[in-house]
Amino acid sequence: MLEEMQMVTMYSKKQRMLIPSSNDRFMSGWGIARRRINTCVVPCLTLEEAEKVLDYVEDRKEQKYVSIVTTPPRTNDKRLVSLVLGWRGMANLSPIKKEEV
Repeated sequence: MLEEMQMVTMYSKKQRMLIPSSNDRFMSGWGIARRRINTCVVPCLTLEEAEKVLDYVEDRKEQKYVSIVTTPPRTNDKRLVSLVLGWRGMANLSPIKKEEV
């Protein structure tokens, strides 16, 4: 996981990657995120892609503090960062149409 975040950080510095970010209330406070806030990040290459993810995440009741950032948040003793790869597979669950992805 740390290596993946380092890759995203390196790539975002070169390409100005957009990263929709949100705190997941359901996954926070237990399991690997025990006593921490679970922050989900979804690396995107274009603003259009980031806005599609943002629209999907904003409709989820368990997501809080939804925003688009250019620097990924860091994991620390109060926050666990979950890197969401392959979000395009969620197209059938969201307002994103498969043809648009």
